[in-house]
Amino acid sequence: MEIEFKEKEKYFDEIAAKFFNRNFGTASKNDIELLMFKFYIETLINDYEDKSDKTINYDNISDYKIARDLGITPQRVRNLKLKKDLVYPQKFDWRVSFSKLMVDSKRVRVDEKMIKLSIPDPVLFMEIQNYIEKQGGYVDIQLNSKLLTVPLEDFEQLIQLVCSDEEYKVFLKKLEIEYQKLKQESIPEKDKFDKVKIISEIIANSAQAAADIATIFTPTGIAAKGLTEIFKKIVEVKK
Repeated sequence: MEIEFKEKEKYFDEIAAKFFNRNFGTASKNDIELLMFKFYIETLINDYEDKSDKTINYDNISDYKIARDLGITPQRVRNLKLKKDLVYPQKFDWRVSFSKLMVDSKRVRVDEKMIKLSIPDPVLFMEIQNYIEKQGGYVDIQLNSKLLTVPLEDFEQLIQLVCSDEEYKVFLKKLEIEYQKLKQESIPEKDKFDKVKIISEIIANSAQAAADIATIFTPTGIAAKGLTEIFKKIVEVKK
């Protein structure tokens, strides 16, 4: 892919800083390559950024496309993305990025034990993994480094991940209301923490319930659509 570098003076200043402050020759080949990769990837992000929500269509900056452009392996591209984020971090709303990926049903698989999500960007993957592990859950790391595999019982943490604290409180209230409609009783104390079981029961008995529960999420319905798809897939495997 052909890109136009629009901030060449700024880039030169960053390169010069590696040489002209009594540090001439101290920057390694890897340091310079990482800096050049930073210029490259940040230019791509700016070119392909959705200006409305600051997210990226990851298909446009895939490891393979970049590897072809730079003449290196996709694995090296992936490693450079991670190292660049550690040395030259760039803020982005990873929750919104994750929500937009969930809308694509092709990226989501659910079986009797696991929820599997294809996460194309290694930095986004690490942000999600870090969040889940901080909440006491775990991510099953497999040979496919792009596959985020989360135990079904940790599904609630995905819900917490894509919504605000206030939305999550509303979500819990909505679960209680839908459960009362179904069972004519409050959620039993022993089931309070088994959100997957409760959601499955509700949705399995009401085609509209999945959409009703999911509508509380933002931004602008993106997370709601993704969660609704996962809700439905959970019900399918629970039948």
